[in-house]
Amino acid sequence: RIWNAARTQSDIQGTINAQISTPAAGLVARWALDEGSGTAVGGSAGTSVNGTITGTAYAWVSGAPFNLAFNLPPSAPALVGPADQATDVPLSPTLQVSAADPDGQSLTVQFYGRSAVSSPGTDFTIIGMPDTQYYTGELNGGTNAILLSQTNWITANRASRNIGYVATLGDCVEHGDNGGNDIEWQHADAGYSLIENPLTTGLPEGLPYGITVGNHDQSPNGNPDGATTVFYNQYFGANRFTGRTYYGGHYGSNNDNWFNLFRAGGMDFVVISLEYDTTPDAAILDWADGLLTTYANRRAIVLSHNFIGTGNPGAWSAQGQATYDRLKTHSNLFLMLCGHVPGEGRRSDTFNGNTVYTLMSDYQGRTNGGNGWLRIMQFSPANNVIHVSTYSPWLNQTENDADSQFDVPYSMSAAEPYALLGTSAGVASGGTASLVWSGLAGGMPYQWYTTVSDGVATVTGPTWGFTTQVVPTHTLAVVSAPAAGGAVTPNPNRAAYDEGSVVQLTASPASGWEFRSWCGDAAGSANPISLTMSRDKRVTAIFNEIGAPLVAVSAPNGGEALAIGSLYEIRWSAEDAEGVELVDVLLSRNGPSGPFETLGEGIENTGSFLWNVSYPGTANGYVKVVAHNPAVLSPSLSGFDLSDAAFTIPDLVTGVDDQPVTAFSMRMTSSNPTSNGASLAFELPRTERVRVELFDAAGRLVETLADAAYPMGRHSVRWGGRTPHGQAPSGVYFVRFRAPGHTITRRFVLVR
Repeated sequence: RIWNAARTQSDIQGTINAQISTPAAGLVARWALDEGSGTAVGGSAGTSVNGTITGTAYAWVSGAPFNLAFNLPPSAPALVGPADQATDVPLSPTLQVSAADPDGQSLTVQFYGRSAVSSPGTDFTIIGMPDTQYYTGELNGGTNAILLSQTNWITANRASRNIGYVATLGDCVEHGDNGGNDIEWQHADAGYSLIENPLTTGLPEGLPYGITVGNHDQSPNGNPDGATTVFYNQYFGANRFTGRTYYGGHYGSNNDNWFNLFRAGGMDFVVISLEYDTTPDAAILDWADGLLTTYANRRAIVLSHNFIGTGNPGAWSAQGQATYDRLKTHSNLFLMLCGHVPGEGRRSDTFNGNTVYTLMSDYQGRTNGGNGWLRIMQFSPANNVIHVSTYSPWLNQTENDADSQFDVPYSMSAAEPYALLGTSAGVASGGTASLVWSGLAGGMPYQWYTTVSDGVATVTGPTWGFTTQVVPTHTLAVVSAPAAGGAVTPNPNRAAYDEGSVVQLTASPASGWEFRSWCGDAAGSANPISLTMSRDKRVTAIFNEIGAPLVAVSAPNGGEALAIGSLYEIRWSAEDAEGVELVDVLLSRNGPSGPFETLGEGIENTGSFLWNVSYPGTANGYVKVVAHNPAVLSPSLSGFDLSDAAFTIPDLVTGVDDQPVTAFSMRMTSSNPTSNGASLAFELPRTERVRVELFDAAGRLVETLADAAYPMGRHSVRWGGRTPHGQAPSGVYFVRFRAPGHTITRRFVLVR
């Protein structure tokens, strides 16, 4: 049939299965095709246009079935809720649309959604710390002052450059375990303590970072399968980082391979650090592969000591090639950083449309063991570029050659692709399809749409959007005390928790240990416990060796305010089947994880101890009492307990510590005379090596209280009132402070 005008769908459907044998308005040609043979066909139903059948691939059959079936596509879905561009939408909203089908068939509705964040985040910086081995080892002209200049510069520029992470590139030291001499690791500890210090960085946990294991950090050098990293794990192992929200964990029984989680520029990152290994272990690469899968929604950076050589493109090392080949299928991997080979190198590799950039920098072959050169990587989301530059705080110089200053293109502001959220099948025509979209972030915009299918035709609906309500989130830090005593598992385990969410904490003791109690933002001995997140919280699980004395601190036990210079009675109970003769009383001004200063050592287990509350003040004080059994019938064991929660020591003068330090000084912060040791504070206008010594009235050295390089600022030391031979006698004592060009002496009286 040929008509002289376009016919509507209803016109077509009205006559498609009926014979037209008489003239009809608009019908200009019709062939009945009922000749039964031949190639000529005649016009019919009042039309006179005849035709001829061409070709051979046909056969005549009798009768027309008039049974054509047709399908109308579903109607476009109609929005039920949330309203388009609605605000203050719950974090788990119910998406609803109505669906209808002209043929009355049941329908399948699929929901698609994505984050609608399209505005780029703020610029931020990641610092690359190349091989520092000659600074910490003080070799080839290098000194630890160069490392201190680097970390001092990082802390000084943390805010102005919006530094979000410090990536170390291996070879922290030159001599690994060094035959038992840890002096190089002491130097490294002094340097990196600056970037993790809340006071120097202005951040509660300092800057996120970790130390990558290079071949010189291993003993023997370069053989991870037979090497030890005792000092590395002593100074930069899991114990140092556990409880910090950015520390993700490690592979195996030590911290040689670890990962971090951090957020910068509105983006979430995962950093994986792999130990130097010329024959990479498949199990470790499998671990890294699993992390990239688990954290597929985070942008991924992989660190190791030796990935590539110099030049552009730098040649892969065996570890670099194996690592890239194993991880290249992950579209979130974009950056690999390394050192090891003196010089600079880079390369880019693309797999399935995803480009991974590998950058190498190592300046140890230059004057003074490297002259303090750093890699500065400024991420600019608005421009989708990483600006790479090279700078030395030691020299206050920038390198501008093409290998030292260049740009890396990297997309940081593209909208996320839509993801299938779920399917609602068997929806009756005219009915409503619903889906709960859970796990959304607070205060963020989202977009979504649906498709409706009747099994033959699929219709895509319009795009709708909404913004979720702003819900406060809180962090949870969990710590084991001691770390070897066991582990604490939060369920669920997240980097942040929504206001009001409940987390279950389970303490699992290691073999030979038992769980005793909680402290911090939880108390008691129930296990597991449930914690409601109403603010940032920190919980410590106390483990003791099985058979150790049972200790309970009763005062201070949280909430007290102790005045500097006042006498305070610390109280506890300590019990053991063999009795408890001696206890140690310690104080932390930095939370339940310490560090701890000794208030009383080897004192009688009387259940109380008078303490002359000393400077400096704190809002996070904890007392720790350690009890020792006499080891008559069994090996000597020690048990301990902490205050359940923090107490405070208000500063005597407010505002003073906010002022910059402009001169060398030292003062007594404990009472004089004193009956319980002495506390002192000293101030440095610049980083210097400091020695603080205590002498008796005869001029004999009693104890060296400090002998190390200290950064600019305010510091404190304490003498516990003891000599190598036991409790110090009453008398006059002198404290001498020495720094280059400065000597200060103070006198005090000890009265027993």
